[in-house]
Amino acid sequence: MMNRMNLRIGLGVALLAAVAVASAQIQVTVDGKPVAFGATKPIRRDGRVLVPLRGIFEAMGAGVKWDGATQTVTATKEKKTVVLFIGQTQAKVDGMDVRLDAPAMIVNGATLVPLRFVSEALGADVNYKPSMQLVAIKTSDDNMTVDTNDTAREEVVQAYTVVPVVLNSAIDSTKAKKGDRFIAKVEVADGETYAGIPAGSYVEGHIAEARAKKGDEPGVIDLAFDRIRLPNNAAFPLDGSLYSLEEEQVERDDDGVLKAKNRKQDNRVVYAGYGAGAGLLVGLLSNGRISLEKALIGGVLGGLIGQFEKKKPTPTDVKLASGSRLGIRLNKDLALKID
Repeated sequence: MMNRMNLRIGLGVALLAAVAVASAQIQVTVDGKPVAFGATKPIRRDGRVLVPLRGIFEAMGAGVKWDGATQTVTATKEKKTVVLFIGQTQAKVDGMDVRLDAPAMIVNGATLVPLRFVSEALGADVNYKPSMQLVAIKTSDDNMTVDTNDTAREEVVQAYTVVPVVLNSAIDSTKAKKGDRFIAKVEVADGETYAGIPAGSYVEGHIAEARAKKGDEPGVIDLAFDRIRLPNNAAFPLDGSLYSLEEEQVERDDDGVLKAKNRKQDNRVVYAGYGAGAGLLVGLLSNGRISLEKALIGGVLGGLIGQFEKKKPTPTDVKLASGSRLGIRLNKDLALKID
């Protein structure tokens, strides 16, 4: 009898704890300081956390303006400008189109946006801890947080796996600047995984080099990949490089996962502007030590591009549209912790 009573008490306490967590208000901090919101607080909607834009952006030092006639919100910080359209999953960051995973909306007079958009818009690191109902935003990569949940299941994605991703925003060699950040969604169907990576995961990266077309030199975009962020916002460092998704460059294992045929660590790949397409993937060989500057000055890129076509290559700029598919070859095993 006593054991049954203790069991009931234990279950009751567990249920009350679960209810308390579920009903607790989501808290937000910026660089460790709590953000004070007005009447409208962060909410959950369709499995996503949406946060009041003004409160967070102002805590990050950004100015926010509302235009009722066009139903748009414009946030500015230093030289960065973000424009949101109410009810739409499209936004603009520095004039480039960005896709949101949920539409911006107005609740009690406040504009709410998906939590992940904060990272996309102002380059902040966002970590959401569901058990604590806490959103921790850090404005410096030096303090990037990763998931430390010891009870999570570890999943290892093997080196030389090629992860297909879809760009969340456009990249143009005439506008992009070295250091600009971008986000690309891992291409995997809802409810499924790819090599252990769950649906809803994103890869975050930055522009390693950007050069507009100049004379006979093609425009060039060099991408670097920094980390992968899971649906729960836990982030893990990623050692990967740009890679082709063409059939002659990859092979599929029994689980349908792409593997790179070229496993030379010193093979650097960049986008070079050529023809009417977005850009041609070109490998800078030479032991991987050749710099982009030397490649442009020495005509190496033009020569490599010319190998793909019999006619003389016509240099253009690189224009990767929002929704463009990219391949990322993992250079090292990627260890993830899955809740």
